[in-house]
Amino acid sequence: MENNEINEIMYGKEYVEKSQQFEKELAEIEKKHIKYFEARPIDRKPGHDLLHFHHITSYSNGVIKFFFDPDSDLDEKIKDECLAAFHRVYPEKLK
Repeated sequence: MENNEINEIMYGKEYVEKSQQFEKELAEIEKKHIKYFEARPIDRKPGHDLLHFHHITSYSNGVIKFFFDPDSDLDEKIKDECLAAFHRVYPEKLK
């Protein structure tokens, strides 16, 4: 059984669809700023920084949260783009 199948059983189809959409949007943000990430060498594969090293997404008791690691030094513009993507995918979190 794949992760998405397990997640759908545990959390529901809407959770899986929104999660996939959000991951897609984050991938597009990383792609848009790939030169920024490639210019930031790190000591793990792929040898340069990646967006997913900077954020945390958690889901518990029907609540999804997205935040940046407190030590993240990402450009504020990139952080803002990620937060905007989160609110597009999860508009109910804007209350």
